[in-house]
Amino acid sequence: RLKRRPSHCELDLAEGHQPQKVARRVFTNSRERWRQQNVNGAFAELRKLLPTHPPDRKLSKNEVLRLAMKYIGFLVRLLRDQAAALAAGPTPPGPRKRPVHRVPDDDARRGSGR
Repeated sequence: RLKRRPSHCELDLAEGHQPQKVARRVFTNSRERWRQQNVNGAFAELRKLLPTHPPDRKLSKNEVLRLAMKYIGFLVRLLRDQAAALAAGPTPPGPRKRPVHRVPDDDARRGSGR
């Protein structure tokens, strides 16, 4: 059976540190753990809303933020284009093309092909 290592607080108390300081550190660490879990949960929720390829690809926090900005920009342009089309009135009859909507990626913007 393995013995667990003593926590920092137990070491501090054993070394004679003041219990108030140890308690404050425990509280601060707990609050930071809660904050980090909260941030990670928010990223997980945002990650679910972003289209990715493949769909189950896990994005880093940096990728989530960058893709979210691109996706929001794409949606804004899409709404603006739809509003302009509605303001222009009905289109004349003829063959209708279905628009293809996709979020541009960094490679396409830089001009490098896949």
